[in-house]
Amino acid sequence: MIYITAAATTTVADATNGILITVNAALTGTITVRDAGAAVAVITNPTVGTAYRYYGFNGAVSLVTSAITDITVSILNTTR
Repeated sequence: MIYITAAATTTVADATNGILITVNAALTGTITVRDAGAAVAVITNPTVGTAYRYYGFNGAVSLVTSAITDITVSILNTTR
């Protein structure tokens, strides 16, 4: 599990089976999910308690947060 609290780019290694992003505090800004450099999702102004699942990555993914945030990223162990 990875805990992200800053505006930064964070790499999640081996996300081949997918990731689960859980929002622990509301965020005014965006979370961009990138696979092999291309944006696959942009989450805008997520509210506390929401969760997002993404599948089908080639390996590592990057999460780019545009503002101070409070999210948890879990690597899924099995395919859907």
